[in-house]
Amino acid sequence: MIRNFNKFISGEYTISYLFGRLDFYKKILQFKNKINNSKKPPKYFSRKIVFKDKNEKIVKELANQGFYAGIRLNNFTVKKILSIIKKLRVFHTDKDGTVYAKFKKPIYLKNRAIQIPRAYIEKVNQISEIRKLSRDFKCKDIFYKYFGYYPKTTNAIILVNYPIKMKVENRLEFETVKYHYDMESPNSLYFSYYLCDVDQNNAPHALIKKTHKNKPLKFVLKSAMVDNDKIFKYYKKKDEVILMLKKGEGFIEDASIYHKNFPARNKIRLMLQIRYY
Repeated sequence: MIRNFNKFISGEYTISYLFGRLDFYKKILQFKNKINNSKKPPKYFSRKIVFKDKNEKIVKELANQGFYAGIRLNNFTVKKILSIIKKLRVFHTDKDGTVYAKFKKPIYLKNRAIQIPRAYIEKVNQISEIRKLSRDFKCKDIFYKYFGYYPKTTNAIILVNYPIKMKVENRLEFETVKYHYDMESPNSLYFSYYLCDVDQNNAPHALIKKTHKNKPLKFVLKSAMVDNDKIFKYYKKKDEVILMLKKGEGFIEDASIYHKNFPARNKIRLMLQIRYY
């Protein structure tokens, strides 16, 4: 925590990154946003997302479990998105700049002579089908019923995980294969959809139920990332959920829940994630 504070002083970290892990800070932001972001957005329904349950039941499960697995994209939308992104490039950005590659091949970093296991599709927020999904009022209403205000910001990303052999400590520079929670934008909901069938071989998303709240102080004061041997000394292994779903199926999660992805073994994984802040 002290090291994080020093990075905040130097300008490397934002105030939200430093304090977003703390429940009292999240509640202060929530109270502020309830005042400033209560205006209802236009009621636009994309008709592209299928919800298993009504919003009230979804929100109740989110509150209790920290996630909800009962959403999917219709087949036409999945096909349309795939037809577009396969013509686009993937990219990776770090301190040395942005590197691009063709969709089907992992990015090769010439200056380090390595291929990397994860990349992002370019120009995702410009894709018409994804813009329609992002505007869907039902998603925003779920956010409202969960946090008490409407989201200020929406951002879509598509992650591509490649089957590359790499040591965990090296892999962590590029993808989150250890349990962690997100705190840069406190009070966030992520709507995630697999764009391919996902099983144990191609980087399934995993989370630990009910870890979106009441984190132990020893975790809060240290890194947001926790090793398996430490996290399961506090939480129950049976509460781990590994989301292996069919193409188009998805889930909603509170970004403060402990989550990760497993490394891809022998197949690419594609996941669309629409983030509401």
